[in-house]
This record gives sequence, C-alpha cells and structure tokens, in this order.
Amino acid sequence: MIACKLCSAVCPAQAITIESEERDDGTRRTTSFEIDAFKCIYCGFCEEACPVDSIVETDFFAYHMTENEQRIQTKEML
Repeated sequence: MIACKLCSAVCPAQAITIESEERDDGTRRTTSFEIDAFKCIYCGFCEEACPVDSIVETDFFAYHMTENEQRIQTKEML
C-alpha cells in the first residue's frame, strides 16, 4: 500500500481510516488500514480512486460479526 489516502478522502461514509509514516526515501508507508464495516455503504468509490488496486470489491459482502469490535476490518483481516 502506498498510503496516498485517496480511498479515505472519497469515502462518503467516512468508513476508511489510514495511518502512515514517511520512509527515509521520502515515500509513505501504511502503518494502519481499517474499514468500519458498519459504516461502509459498498459504493465502490474507494476501489475506483485507488491508483494501485489495493482495494478490490468482490461479490462477498455478507459478514457475520458477533462482537461490536469485529466491525473494524484491519489490513490483516482483509
């Protein structure tokens, strides 16, 4: 991930949170990437905005969560 944060900027539901840090060579590195599944409206704007295809929508959108804390999808979970 390049940490450009375009997906976060275009998200109408404000469901995407990205934290990043600058590398020694001046590029950015993602340190945290989260999608709040309760906020996401599956509009696809994030996928369209991503210049490197880090976000790809599929036809799988039925999630089962037993705990409120599980609604936050991290990079590792995705």
